[in-house]
Amino acid sequence: MSRLLRALLVLVLLHGCAQQTTNQRDDTPTGETDRGGIDAETTLPPETVITPEPRPKPKPEPEPKPEPKPEAAPKPAPVVVAKPVVQSPKIASGWAVQLGSFSSQENAGRLVKEVKRKGFSGYLMPLNKSGKTLYRVRVGPVSTKDEATQLAARLSAKGYNGQVARQEPTG
Repeated sequence: MSRLLRALLVLVLLHGCAQQTTNQRDDTPTGETDRGGIDAETTLPPETVITPEPRPKPKPEPEPKPEPKPEAAPKPAPVVVAKPVVQSPKIASGWAVQLGSFSSQENAGRLVKEVKRKGFSGYLMPLNKSGKTLYRVRVGPVSTKDEATQLAARLSAKGYNGQVARQEPTG
């Protein structure tokens, strides 16, 4: 018989014995009922007292392993952007309008792009002077000095001031 059923049986017997005990007269000695029965203390030996089974403790869930901290990614090597080597364009001799001379190739390149967007034929002319490179921005070339002067007037009307300069053949 299972422990649960035994425990239930004991409870029923105890309840029934308690009922009998309350029906006894006050002068009835312990252990006897008015019917001549025996009370629960004498019917249940101490070794048959049933205690409920302790419930098994739930297994503790394993603690989650801490996630490894991501290692700091190595810093990428700085990207070195090589400036393109400016080669003088192959230009025939003639005349041009010089809009400026820059120590920064980037700044000179911006001005060339700007004048080209406005419909002029701009180009860079690098010049090595005293160990440094200067980047001249020119528009042209044209065949005659008069054409270069007219070109300078059209550039001036668009907001660009320049000087007429002799263009030597390159390349």
